[in-house]
Amino acid sequence: MTDIGVYCRKEVLEHKQTDGKGSEDMECYWEFAQLPNVEKGDLFWFASEGRWQGFFVVKEVSDVVTFDSESWVSFDGGPRKPLQGFTYKVPRNELRSVG
Repeated sequence: MTDIGVYCRKEVLEHKQTDGKGSEDMECYWEFAQLPNVEKGDLFWFASEGRWQGFFVVKEVSDVVTFDSESWVSFDGGPRKPLQGFTYKVPRNELRSVG
């Protein structure tokens, strides 16, 4: 399993969490300049305001990474400095120790 993470503004994360709510299509996507090595079922972590906030479950990977807004799981994964692009260094190990 290869999980990824991105850093974004709070407003962007809130939009992804609510995108499509109330409609049949809850699908959201994230475009990358270079597509990460990620597959269906991997976790797509989001950090904002200096902390990891939680993750979505990857639904599909084509030229973008697709996920459902309903798959959001809040999780305080600790501090995270802003970054450009994406990272494979995500709080996965911390999550496994909780579950």
